[in-house]
Amino acid sequence: MARETEKLDWGKRIQSKRPDGTHKRVNTLAHFGVLMSGQQVVTDSDLVSKLQKDWPETVGLEMESVGAAMAVYENDDSATFLMIKGISDWADPKKADNLWRDYAADAAAAFAAHLLTRVS
Repeated sequence: MARETEKLDWGKRIQSKRPDGTHKRVNTLAHFGVLMSGQQVVTDSDLVSKLQKDWPETVGLEMESVGAAMAVYENDDSATFLMIKGISDWADPKKADNLWRDYAADAAAAFAAHLLTRVS
């Protein structure tokens, strides 16, 4: 169901302005694939390259959802887990923590809200 969500339908729900000034001129995209999650931020570009080579279907690395994913995995064989995440930085030394955070959160919420309207 999530993969069937059209970008233009849910992208119109985003209220925050893009920090780069391209609001309403850029179509926000949803990416689907493996998202690696661990207990710490990975900033080592050599490690990131190795992980991408070993897992080519990976679309990102993050650390926020590992706890929820582990809880589902350890406690219920029939449960499934869907994570919707807005990207606000690339975890590199040049990142500006607050620049894209509001927009990324709004985009993730817009996608989730749109998805929920399609399944109810």
